[in-house]
This record gives sequence, structure tokens and C-alpha cells, in this order.
Amino acid sequence: MNLQKLKERLAPSMETWIDARIDDMIKGNPSLAIPSVYMKRAAHNIVCRNKEKWEEKIDDLSLFVADENGVVDAESVFEDAMQILKAMEKKPFDIGLLHGTIGEGCISIDMPDGIISALLFGSNKSIAITTDDIAELKNILIT
Repeated sequence: MNLQKLKERLAPSMETWIDARIDDMIKGNPSLAIPSVYMKRAAHNIVCRNKEKWEEKIDDLSLFVADENGVVDAESVFEDAMQILKAMEKKPFDIGLLHGTIGEGCISIDMPDGIISALLFGSNKSIAITTDDIAELKNILIT
């Protein structure tokens, strides 16, 4: 996949993937059906606001993962990233509003404790993104 195509597909692929994750969360807790509308709206806005930043990060990362013609073997890059995620010890992260842990095959994002979080996410204290979830994102992105 060339870099331009990757940049063009990233935002819509992320949005499709996030919507599916929210739909999966609702299956386990139907009381979240109404708040899911707001979660999806927030996800859309986050994707829109960060699209240019992500494109810049892809350009920076391309020095390491693209060949001289700007072509990325997305399958290999995703596979390598999953192996790294599985092999690394759990470590905390703090990126702006996002707090959680990464490692041992999972990215766990902690939900802030408060009334808004309780309304939007119910009793869920964190959102876990596994290697299976990331594989699904890869399939959306590269197919």
C-alpha cells in the first residue's frame, strides 16, 4: 500500500472500526444504546480533529516502514506491531486525556470516574483493545 492511499484510508477505517467496537459494547449492555449515539459522535469528532496529526505521524513513520518508493507492506508492519504488543510487559501510559496500560497483547484505556463516564459507559471502568481488535482494524484498512 502506498503512503498516500494509507493516509486517505486511515480516518474512515478508524471510524468504521470504532463504530463496530461501540456496537460490540452495546451488545453486552443494551442500556448503552442511547449513549452510544454520543460515543459515536465523539469518536467521529476525535477522528476528524486528529486526521492531520495522524497523517504527519505516518510521514514520520514512513522513514522506517516504507521502501524508497513510499510503499508500505502493511501486513508485515501490523504483524510486527502485534508481536511487539504481545511481548512487551504491561506499562502505564498517559497521553493527554487518555490513561491506561499497554502490553501483554492489550491496550487498556481507563475511563475517568464521574457522572458523565457512568452515563456513557455504564459500569465499564476501562476499554480493552486486544490484538484481535487491531487485526480487525488492519483488515478494514488494507482491504
